[in-house]
Amino acid sequence: IEGQATFSGDERRGIPWGRQRQTDNTKIMITTQQLEQQGESPLGSPSCSPFFRDDAVTLYHGDCREILPSLKGQVDCVVTDPPYFLPAAHYSVRGETSKSIGDLSILEYYFRGLLREIFDCLTPEGVAYVFCDGQSYPIFHRVGYSQWKRIRPLIWDKGTSVNGYAWRHQHELIAYCEKDGSPKVPTGDGDVIRENAVKVADREHLAEKPSKLIMRLIQKSTKEGQ
Repeated sequence: IEGQATFSGDERRGIPWGRQRQTDNTKIMITTQQLEQQGESPLGSPSCSPFFRDDAVTLYHGDCREILPSLKGQVDCVVTDPPYFLPAAHYSVRGETSKSIGDLSILEYYFRGLLREIFDCLTPEGVAYVFCDGQSYPIFHRVGYSQWKRIRPLIWDKGTSVNGYAWRHQHELIAYCEKDGSPKVPTGDGDVIRENAVKVADREHLAEKPSKLIMRLIQKSTKEGQ
């Protein structure tokens, strides 16, 4: 995207994404002009010096938990794919002990902090798109309900069913989050987005999303130059 800068950080491990292949990443986009106003690095730290720069874009690698607080009120649109799988791997060793909704408390704590940081870095008109699934979306909606003007699910139809049995997995949810000043965008688009998933053999990132999908989200909620 012309005039955009992308920050990538691993939410779970705190390791700069891009230095090694990992499954989780968060991307925060701000204009090159805004970066120049802040100086060489938004953190003022050599560890966050530009990884790549040309006339259209400046790329930084860093821990998004450190970068987000430094961008308060500066970001027009956030598109992020955080780790959202439920912490249920231990169920297999529970024996007769039943599952509890309290098991999800660790995910609720994580989403609450993530949403707060995203909310603070956005402009008053900003929006966020957060990838999730049907099990994690209710928790996501609950922790963000009181802060955001509106949170609604978009459905990404991947075109091909993968994993599972009986009803195989073919879609992913995207939580669309608006702040109080987010403008109404005239559109005839429905809330089901059909874009084929990236073939496993073609992925450079294990959870890679198709560029056409990301472009559609960004173009829907930003103007040229943002």
